[in-house]
Amino acid sequence: MYFLSALITVITLLTNAADVIVESTVHFGKDSSFECAKITPSVIKAAITSSNGSKANYFRFLQNITSLSRVGPAFSTSAQRVHSIQGRKSKVLFLGDSIVRELSESFGRLRTGSYFRYTKVMRWIFAPDYNIQAGLQSYIRDTRRGGPFNTVFVGGLGVHFLLRNNNSLLVDLKESPVELHRFLVRTYLAAWADLSSELDTQLIFVGTIPLEAALMHLYPPKGDWAAFFDFSLAEIWADIDSVEYQRLVDSWPLSMKLNPPLQFFNPAQLAQRCGAIRCDGMHFASHVAKEYGCYPSAFLWESEIAEFLVSNFPRTWGLI
Repeated sequence: MYFLSALITVITLLTNAADVIVESTVHFGKDSSFECAKITPSVIKAAITSSNGSKANYFRFLQNITSLSRVGPAFSTSAQRVHSIQGRKSKVLFLGDSIVRELSESFGRLRTGSYFRYTKVMRWIFAPDYNIQAGLQSYIRDTRRGGPFNTVFVGGLGVHFLLRNNNSLLVDLKESPVELHRFLVRTYLAAWADLSSELDTQLIFVGTIPLEAALMHLYPPKGDWAAFFDFSLAEIWADIDSVEYQRLVDSWPLSMKLNPPLQFFNPAQLAQRCGAIRCDGMHFASHVAKEYGCYPSAFLWESEIAEFLVSNFPRTWGLI
């Protein structure tokens, strides 16, 4: 009788656990963190110096160091798969620029079973009379696009504000581009956090990704490189994103800190850890013709997203 009771208890525990999450992890043939660590600043400098201005020579140099610069079909499977009962009930919106699109594609490869959609917003409106909350809410509740969504990755405050046109953040060159970005991010993050609390929607701010100007300019260069202001600003802006998000968190009461209405996904971390392998200097999903020796490395996002979801939303995506 005791054995039967114990068996029923074990089965019940296993069943309850299955209702929360079933997670399996599949690692690559070579550990990507280990491979990324091989690409040190001195290695990057040597690769650029020996490239003679050519991407083909640059990646040929890296291929002697790491396999990350020649990713092939063997690396196309998910680094990590997140299968969650609660996660399958989620409706996830990716809203932002091409970096957010990459995240959505990588999320799809995790095979979570949840409904997700990417909607392009290259950059948000930067104007005194623009209603920030209404702008985002219209996307969250858009039933024509599969809404309402309960989880939203939202970017669009980064590199597209570096574009040289009339809508740029940097039209008035008398203003500091650093302080303009700080004001932009501070304003948007506060508004988005308030909206998240009102809608009971989990918002995730996707920060700015640093750019690699040298790699972007090697032949063949990124086609629209001349359309941007100084690329080095993106790295400074990425730091500001982190500082401003932490500033916002510090202003919250303890109850909000324990259950933050706005989370921060920082793409700069991967860009800094796995540097100088983005074919166009901007996108991990970019590629150049095979004769130039570069392949997309977007698979690196998959473990980043999986770890982020499991760590920050354990009741939805992780073991509890």
